[in-house]
Amino acid sequence: MTLFWMENFNSFFGWLIHTSFRASVLTGLVLLLHLIFRRQLSARWRYILWFTVLLCLVMPVAPSSRLSVFNLLKWPVPAVSTENAPATSWRIIHGGSGSAAKMFVKCRPLDGQMLAGMIWLAGVLALMAQFIIPVIRLRMRVVSLHSVTDSTVLKLLAECKDVLRLTTPLWVVESPAIRSPVLMGFIRPRLLLPVNLTQQYSLQELRFIFLHELAHVRHNDIVANWLMTILQTLHWFNPFIWLAFSRMRADREAACDERALSCSRDGENREYGNTILKLLENSTGIQPPLPVLAGILETKQQLKRRFSMIANYRKTTASWGLIPVALFIVLASVGLTAEQNQTTLAAARPEGATAKAESPSVESNEINEKILVRKLKSIVLPELQFKDTNISDVVSYMHKMSIQIDTNSRAKERGVEFAVGMKRGSKIPKVTMSLKNISLFSALNFLTQATGWKYWITADNVVFISKDIPDRPMGALDYVK
Repeated sequence: MTLFWMENFNSFFGWLIHTSFRASVLTGLVLLLHLIFRRQLSARWRYILWFTVLLCLVMPVAPSSRLSVFNLLKWPVPAVSTENAPATSWRIIHGGSGSAAKMFVKCRPLDGQMLAGMIWLAGVLALMAQFIIPVIRLRMRVVSLHSVTDSTVLKLLAECKDVLRLTTPLWVVESPAIRSPVLMGFIRPRLLLPVNLTQQYSLQELRFIFLHELAHVRHNDIVANWLMTILQTLHWFNPFIWLAFSRMRADREAACDERALSCSRDGENREYGNTILKLLENSTGIQPPLPVLAGILETKQQLKRRFSMIANYRKTTASWGLIPVALFIVLASVGLTAEQNQTTLAAARPEGATAKAESPSVESNEINEKILVRKLKSIVLPELQFKDTNISDVVSYMHKMSIQIDTNSRAKERGVEFAVGMKRGSKIPKVTMSLKNISLFSALNFLTQATGWKYWITADNVVFISKDIPDRPMGALDYVK
């Protein structure tokens, strides 16, 4: 396993854990809104609010905002110690006052994190096998079946499609592998029915079943189901994600019930509920959940809540009322944004203003490139005279001199911290230089040309690193050429 692969795997796994934490918080917010506004939110809107959790899990980066709930709920970053650190494929030969060295320890391929990553990967593969194999088997069985040709059934289906304004081609297939009516697929969707169901149910009951399943087509629920399944597989270790998607699937079925009832006549709530009860009595069990399926009977646990919604349903013209839309906007504003760090606030101040907060830590804050670059350019060293001197000694001297010269900053913020890192076994380069009245910024550029090395700017450090280390350290957000 190469260093490059391990570093990128660690970076992805760290992002996954962080994203899972954020989605857990958002799950709590959605459940809270469901509880507080249970009378104002329709089933459709309860379902829509869950899509904020899906967006949170797929967003690679969240924009920072003062409105973010994560300004109050910080992502817990464990303290990292450089003492008794295990051997790695690179080493620190100079670390300033220590914060830069901690950053290197953080971005190393740690054995514990890799072990956790391997356990996570094993769980992902196991869950994938649980749904991919049954999906393949079901497709193989369904593809050989013939579509229903009963003209009465097909006419009823066409009428239901017209009511829902659907033009998507849909095939009706009877299959012995199906326990209850389900929709299968989204590119070429099929309505799968148990054998002889069309003979056992009246046209009115079939109409209710068709309206419910066609509502899945109208809402693109199979696409959402695939996305939920993939994300739940990636976040299998998080019980809050399982809870969120379980409730989302239940709200999806309630939303389809609501859509079907909206296309029915007033007072047909009872007949619709009786149709579901009849399906329960006649079915051989709940259809096992698969990402390719969406059925009218999926979760017995939520049936009581569905029957309550069906009994109390009343047609309304305010399906897109002000309150649900406002709740969605507020939820996205506070839950799909990241905390606003101190560096971002400092960048918004006038150039002459004095920062009141301490410099942000490497682990929790992003870089403010302009502030640190301005400091590198403003600190001018009287001279740099070295002959065949190790690069670590040159950088150490630059660090000490920057503290003496930087009199405009507060005592704790004076100077610029440096870190120098290189792979184990590599030879420390030596440089010869004779420069006078040179800024730290120009000196760094001279060193990169003389040694072929490179450097990154982090929140409060300059990281000078050998060219054979391929990736930027975690926390280094800008590479200055």
